[in-house]
Amino acid sequence: FKTPPPPAPVHGKQAWKIPPIECNEPDDGILYAQMGPVGGMHGYSAITKHVGWGIAYYINGLLIPEINVVRGKTYTFVTEGGNDADIPAKFHPFYITDDPVGGYEHKNPEERQKVKVFAGVDFDAKGNAIPTGTGRFCSWTPDPEQPPADEFVSFGAYQRTLTLICDHGEPGFIQWTPDKDTPDTVYYQCFSHRYLGWKINVLDECDLPSKPSTSRASQDQTSDDELETHSSDQISVQVNPSTVQGQTSKQG
Repeated sequence: FKTPPPPAPVHGKQAWKIPPIECNEPDDGILYAQMGPVGGMHGYSAITKHVGWGIAYYINGLLIPEINVVRGKTYTFVTEGGNDADIPAKFHPFYITDDPVGGYEHKNPEERQKVKVFAGVDFDAKGNAIPTGTGRFCSWTPDPEQPPADEFVSFGAYQRTLTLICDHGEPGFIQWTPDKDTPDTVYYQCFSHRYLGWKINVLDECDLPSKPSTSRASQDQTSDDELETHSSDQISVQVNPSTVQGQTSKQG
């Protein structure tokens, strides 16, 4: 085990630069949605300009990256934000919406009429909203022997102090195909809490070359720290998009 280098000094509340997930990656369209810390004053609140809840979504190991998707392509989200509604701190169902706030569960009927849900929520015969983006709880967990997030100059340096820890159980799956009616900007959010996710940019086409594999290493634009993308399939599960049993949405 290689001990991460000590963090460089940080001044002010400058946001970490998180590289986006580009429209040509991953080539199989599989994205892992897990939980993790907000990254102190340089993380969630500095990036989104909203006050964080204490945890936030990590997509393929990155703290709330912007995701670029292409209309007509199907994406599989492996959802690992918890499945026990009796433990609110470990219950973060994933869904996709045009609402920048999230927390669909707690919206009143008038508020729900003002937003659209594209994936991750079903409705029963009585019109009750049922989250489908549930699965075992996986969280990127800080090393207590390392300095707090505020002391790291980049997310790349902080990321190397995190360890993915998953509860026993199976992940959930959501499949979504954005189409011509999907807005140019939508959001991945938590059904039961506000302000845990971030933006999805919906494109008509991708002008970047195809990537040869599903894994990548991105470069932090503000430092020489290497950023890594991770998924829990490296630990316990392999996903084949053609055999996913979960919600499939081709609406908007």
